[in-house]
Amino acid sequence: NAKTHTQKAKSKYWPTLRLPSTLFSDRSSQGPMATAILSAFRIKQTSPWRNFNFDNPKLFDDNISIIKRMEVDLYNRGFLKRPVIYFDSTVEEGLGPVEVMRLTKIAQRFGASVVDTFPNKKVTHVVAYDPEEHDAKDVIEEEERREKGGEEIERTYLKTLVVVDVPLEDVGDGVADGLGGGGGGGEDATSSAIGKTKKMALVHWWYHPSSYDEWMAAEDVSG
Repeated sequence: NAKTHTQKAKSKYWPTLRLPSTLFSDRSSQGPMATAILSAFRIKQTSPWRNFNFDNPKLFDDNISIIKRMEVDLYNRGFLKRPVIYFDSTVEEGLGPVEVMRLTKIAQRFGASVVDTFPNKKVTHVVAYDPEEHDAKDVIEEEERREKGGEEIERTYLKTLVVVDVPLEDVGDGVADGLGGGGGGGEDATSSAIGKTKKMALVHWWYHPSSYDEWMAAEDVSG
């Protein structure tokens, strides 16, 4: 709502970025999830409030400070890496040098660095301009319309991150849908599945954050 956005704009901790969801898949005692939780409790120890409350707008700055502390600690532990961006020549050719400068400032504001040479082993992201498809005016306008209306952007392109053999007896443990089962069938179904496996693929949808990554039957994936 307007009140929330106004408060965000005035926050001394703004801007901040969403932490990648992949960090929270490692639940080891020395992993990124444990590091983030410890960061939150260190902030809590020196704060006047007693309980975590991410829904209270009055605690917006406090909650952002928690995320900032998590971010710093995750970088220090090597679980996060600062992006290194290269703007392809198509960006300046299509949008002009002023726009490249504006985009560079935005990237730097969020902690990224921008280089002007490529190939470069340090580069993590290459930004290009594609006026024929992804950056076409009608495509951009449609994405803006969907965003304003709260509609989810269509998932069209994907890439496979990993393919594993999942025991069929694990149906119902988080990959039931992908295995084609719903956890039903009782003991007979479980018994018949013992010793059998099914190939599952973890896929990433292009133009979506890693929180959209999902497991799918490998046979249904092409990419």
